[in-house]
Amino acid sequence: MEGYAALRTLVPVLALPRGHPDGPEVTDMLVLTRKSNQSVVIGGDIIVTVLEVRGDQIRLGITAPRDVEVHREEVWIARSSAAALAHLPRQSSKAARLAAATNSPSAA
Repeated sequence: MEGYAALRTLVPVLALPRGHPDGPEVTDMLVLTRKSNQSVVIGGDIIVTVLEVRGDQIRLGITAPRDVEVHREEVWIARSSAAALAHLPRQSSKAARLAAATNSPSAA
């Protein structure tokens, strides 16, 4: 879990997976049972339909307005991480070499 600790310093807490000790607390969750070809409506304009159940996998169809982004959770986390990293100041390779040289034990 060391990677998540580093991620937490770069990305807001919401980018951590649900259930992770440093992640957001899930206090309320609506749990529904649906069968194939049954749907759930969210906010009146998002429809999630169970297309197929195959073993431990479920295929979902999502109908949402074009301005609503829909991602798998792991893709959303990766995109959030990349966006946070893009905002960090970059060191030039010369500055990185200089920092490494001044922090090395032989430099003392």
